[in-house]
Amino acid sequence: MFEALSDSVYSEVAALISANENRPHFLIQLFRDLQMISSDPLRQRTLQSIHEVVSRYLATTTVESHHQPQDDLQQTSEVGDKIIHHVLDFKLSPCPECCMLYFG
Repeated sequence: MFEALSDSVYSEVAALISANENRPHFLIQLFRDLQMISSDPLRQRTLQSIHEVVSRYLATTTVESHHQPQDDLQQTSEVGDKIIHHVLDFKLSPCPECCMLYFG
């Protein structure tokens, strides 16, 4: 299965590295933290957490964009860093909301 998707996996990882190459400490911490996700339930909770955090962020920025001018990409990338760190911190905490959620 991995062999069939390996090009896609490597492409996505390369895109992530490219998008964050000016934040090497973030990338190092991200990859170290991701290596600690060692079970399918934890992987599922982590992905669900990322989706929830990004959805909340997008909802907030959509509301805010109607009230103020669009910020530059630097601020957006800093917020992205904060989102990832929040998600990685969250993965080790109990979460009754997402324990029963499944991906479609």
